Amino acid sequence: MIFKKLLLIICILLLPLMVNAEECSSSIIKVKYITVKDKSEYVEELKNTTFKDNKLNLNLKMYDVGDYIEYELKVKNDSNEDYYLNKDLLDINSDYFNYSISFSDNSNKIEPNTEKTIYLKVQYKKEVEKDKFFSGKYVSNNIVTLKSSNNSNSITNPLTNNNKLTIFLFILLIIQLVLYFTRDKRINKTMVLLLGILLPFEVAALCNFELDINSNITIGKVKPNPCTYDGELVQGAEYVNGQFTYRYRQNVNSFYADNSYSWGDNENDGWAVMLTDLNSTDDVNTKICSTINSKPVNIATNLFFNSQAKHINVSDWDTSNLNDISYMFAFIQNAEELDLSNCDLTNVINMNSFIYGTNSLKKVDFSNIDLSKVHSLRNMFVYNSMLEDIKLENIDTSNVEDMSSMFYENPSLKQIDLSSFDTSNVLNMSGMFIGNSNLKTIYVSDKFVTDNVVNSSGMFLRCTSLIGGNGTIYNSAHDDKEYARIDTPETPGYFTRK
Repeated sequence: MIFKKLLLIICILLLPLMVNAEECSSSIIKVKYITVKDKSEYVEELKNTTFKDNKLNLNLKMYDVGDYIEYELKVKNDSNEDYYLNKDLLDINSDYFNYSISFSDNSNKIEPNTEKTIYLKVQYKKEVEKDKFFSGKYVSNNIVTLKSSNNSNSITNPLTNNNKLTIFLFILLIIQLVLYFTRDKRINKTMVLLLGILLPFEVAALCNFELDINSNITIGKVKPNPCTYDGELVQGAEYVNGQFTYRYRQNVNSFYADNSYSWGDNENDGWAVMLTDLNSTDDVNTKICSTINSKPVNIATNLFFNSQAKHINVSDWDTSNLNDISYMFAFIQNAEELDLSNCDLTNVINMNSFIYGTNSLKKVDFSNIDLSKVHSLRNMFVYNSMLEDIKLENIDTSNVEDMSSMFYENPSLKQIDLSSFDTSNVLNMSGMFIGNSNLKTIYVSDKFVTDNVVNSSGMFLRCTSLIGGNGTIYNSAHDDKEYARIDTPETPGYFTRK
């Protein structure tokens, strides 16, 4: 009887040891610091990497398949036991990126009270499809976790180095407890002997080491084009590169009859850019600089003012630093098409009178653009006598407050698709479509609302084909193209679906 009681006590005492050899917490094995070890040329950290409680936050930008960045991490073992990291522990949750771990000395053991150097490599492995790009980039948010391949223990005590053995011993202990109540002394004695032999292995650490990686990775369509100025960086410093002239902390403020121009000072800590020869009919194929001596090129106002160029190519420009593009294509004389689709305009604040007074322009592709920082689209497409096709699919206008005179006097325009327009914050729509005498069809969606509009005077003034000419506003959000007639064009509330 005493033997049985002693055996029961031993089993009960072994139970917690089988489950955990020491107090497990995130502080036992932890990341001490992280730094960049190596990276591809154009890979950049948009924000500094941060880590806390074994959670890493990566904010990266890449461009080409094969681009990578490798981090060096110091992992500290604050316990009194040896621990082992499994090098195949990364759970990959991305279609386009690969995460891998390696060790500085090819050994996965972390000795007691020591630090271990491990390397984390993030690589762009598969090209992102073109239709996934928005405003010139694709943004991926992934959370991957460094943990064991079977989603259990990624660090094991060296006495077992195998958690399956721990599970086996635990089951064996349960069996022993059951057999305690049997009368077969031989079975009891055999089990006691077996447990005694395996006792050193029964103490297994089940502490988890999980490294959560929150990665925000941007894939850019166009690589940056940094430039270098050899002179002294003072206000008014001039730099000429290709077909463009740049001035530091200045911008153009006057134009003359011969198409020359003059500059004026401003307080902006960056560069303004202008087409050097506005009289040239040569195609514009030069890329603008994205930075000059690490200072951003951020003002492109009046960039092509009255330009005689026959073709203007901006498809391979890095426009991510631009914040003022007002009058950028004002009065261009010969170019017939502009492809601005997927330009990165996420930092643009001012684009008033963006395409203004052109005599030749017929087509503009302005789709897939993020205008989330723009509050005014006033006079955006104004006095363009030949403009007949404007693509505006998939653009973000959620913060725009002013759309007054946005499509003022485009007499060749027959239809326009505003299905992606979110007008929930718009206050002013006065003269929005004024003078579009041939405009007959407008497509909108449920996001095109007028709840906050306080001024819509003259919104459809002189739109003779639309008003009174059997024109229609279609709500393309509905399959049956449920639509509304424009009953009262001078007041909000004219979009009342039938």
